[in-house]
Amino acid sequence: MLSLQDIGLSPDCTPGYEKGVSAPFAGVVEGRFITAGGANFPDKPVVEGGVKKYYSDILCLEGDQWSRVGQMLAPAAYGGSMSLDGRLYFVGGNDGSRIMSEVYSVALVDGSFVLNEEAPLPVAIEQAAYAADSQAMYVFGGIAPDGTNCKVLEGKVVDGSVVWSEIADMPEPLVQPVAMAFGDRLYVWGGFDPASKLVPLKGWCLDKASGQWREIAGAPDGQTFVGASAVVTEGKLAVIGGVNNEVFARGISVSSPEERYRYMTMEPEEYHFNKALRLFDPESETWSVPGEDQALALAGAGFASDGESLFVLGGELKPGVRTPKAWKIKIR
Repeated sequence: MLSLQDIGLSPDCTPGYEKGVSAPFAGVVEGRFITAGGANFPDKPVVEGGVKKYYSDILCLEGDQWSRVGQMLAPAAYGGSMSLDGRLYFVGGNDGSRIMSEVYSVALVDGSFVLNEEAPLPVAIEQAAYAADSQAMYVFGGIAPDGTNCKVLEGKVVDGSVVWSEIADMPEPLVQPVAMAFGDRLYVWGGFDPASKLVPLKGWCLDKASGQWREIAGAPDGQTFVGASAVVTEGKLAVIGGVNNEVFARGISVSSPEERYRYMTMEPEEYHFNKALRLFDPESETWSVPGEDQALALAGAGFASDGESLFVLGGELKPGVRTPKAWKIKIR
């Protein structure tokens, strides 16, 4: 079973943010939930010609109190968040005018949060999968300026600086996948291919030593992970939200303005976003579903773990429409 506690949103934020954002950066620094950036349509919906706004706020939840603890150097969303060596890294994304290669880190120094600019990615990337272990950070797939990124990137901290390298080709083009690093293995699940408009349902495992991929089981419900959010908690990969593969496949294949309008104006429940919390155990390579809640039927939510609780912030209720809700979850 799942226990959800409403933790609200920070009252100290840029105007418009209070309407809820999707695709923010999110993580935990020394037990404190941190979220940064994100995007929304604060004035009117996208289907009515609304303009997307990007944010740069860095917000912290300590106990039950929110505060704004800094600003990113530029507004951004659709990147990734990873923790390594006591720092929370914000990797890539989009600032509304371009795909980004920038990498930043946040650390707590003498009681204050400090933002550092790190070595950039070798290629600008957004909407990728992101994972980390105790040795490195990994970026899987996503969108690059010239199309789908078909590489796995590894970032290691060497003499205090992040050094990025390409370590493998992706097994197939994947945008918005989820991923996990475990020992000498890397896992990734799709995701969709913008060129073919296919929504693959299987997963892949990379043996880092041999460089070989093998196919593994997809989600336990036969659904996709497009739009899902993932984080490692207690040695397992926790995944929430995501679109319905049949509805999404129809949506990305529409060809006329009338079909597009119909797709964008359906009621939230018609999209059938996934409301389950799904857990992947890398020891047995099996999935389980400890519970579900309609509040988790989201796409692009911020998601983090402090090892005891899960934190969920924002996300889409339907294409273009965000929720202002944020939750603290315990698995009972």
